[in-house]
Amino acid sequence: MSVIGSLGMAWSRLDPMGAPRVTKPSVLAITPDDRFYSSLLYVSTDLGWTANWARCIEYALDTLDRQEREPVVLYDYHSPSEPWHIAARKLIAAKQQCCIVMAAPYVDQQLWDLAMQHEIYDVVARTGPAAHLAATLRFAWKWKSGGEARLRVLAPGIRSGIPQRVQQMSSSIRTP
Repeated sequence: MSVIGSLGMAWSRLDPMGAPRVTKPSVLAITPDDRFYSSLLYVSTDLGWTANWARCIEYALDTLDRQEREPVVLYDYHSPSEPWHIAARKLIAAKQQCCIVMAAPYVDQQLWDLAMQHEIYDVVARTGPAAHLAATLRFAWKWKSGGEARLRVLAPGIRSGIPQRVQQMSSSIRTP
């Protein structure tokens, strides 16, 4: 069994002939930094995922428009084309089921809270361990895959409350 199958992360659809088809999870990196993308490519290959690269938000939106299944989006905090909160707004406006993980130079509670207010799924350290990035991407894919059907039926105003609920749940397990 493949890594994808063993993790239970692949999803099935019917192809035009009615036969089931399995699609790999995927990630779209939005970064001008080729070294950062290469580290993501290493992680995604290890997971058995498909990875795509866009150097700016405009290319990312074009890539998302052409894809049948929306990937998890990994947005580089250092992207010079747009401030991260404006890019997040554009991604969510274009693709309502967009799941964004932001790669920042550091992660602290203030940045994480601000990211949640802008409907970003999670924040990871750009230079953190590959295993942490892999785990974050897996959880983002599971959340996205499990929540996508629910998000389609929710009113847009309710959707914006999802990160706050996640934040409230996580605040109940923090240690002083």
